[in-house]
Amino acid sequence: MLEIYIQYIKFLLYPKLVNSNIAHHRLEIERIKEARLFEIVKEESERGVNLKFADFALASWPFVFIYGLYSLAQIHIGINLAGKMAEDGFLPAIFSSSEFQQKLFLFSTLFKVVFFPLSAWVFVKFWRLIITMFASLFDKDLKDIELEDVIAGALVGNFFLIIPIFGDFLKFISQVIYLYFGLRYNLQFSFVQSFFILMSPLLLIVGFMLFMVMYLTLMISFI
Repeated sequence: MLEIYIQYIKFLLYPKLVNSNIAHHRLEIERIKEARLFEIVKEESERGVNLKFADFALASWPFVFIYGLYSLAQIHIGINLAGKMAEDGFLPAIFSSSEFQQKLFLFSTLFKVVFFPLSAWVFVKFWRLIITMFASLFDKDLKDIELEDVIAGALVGNFFLIIPIFGDFLKFISQVIYLYFGLRYNLQFSFVQSFFILMSPLLLIVGFMLFMVMYLTLMISFI
């Protein structure tokens, strides 16, 4: 487990270097395979350090747990403060949190913590689908690459959840950045290709919204 965290921290601090080294190591193994030096291939495979999805998820889980703890503490303080202000007349009672809202927040926080591996798995599968689609479009051969392990590198962004208030935002931004490093330096996409892949979910959402607006406008025009 210590070795996993050592590699995890390296990935966190030096994403460009680590992804470049992984890509270089993969090419070295391919060259050795072509020379049919299978014993050396085995040695090189054992020497190379490449964390898997399970390693990234397991190492990230404690940070999500810490996030859950301070989130519950923050909402507890906020609820008590809002209730006190409502009692003193500084805040309308309508703004004080209801018991239902408290339970809803508690449930959503516990869900994030307990089912983090599932959400991480969905995250990886989603980006695998996106990257595979664009790899075909860009004529990129990724058949010998464990895409899920490359994408899972973005899970190190969960480390920033330990930062109160801004943790969620920093996690989102950092995951986009770590995904970029994986695309650019591990999978060897160009800058433009990497940027386009990262923007594709947003473009799809905007395109869908425009389609719905046009569809509704067309329907209204026939009424």
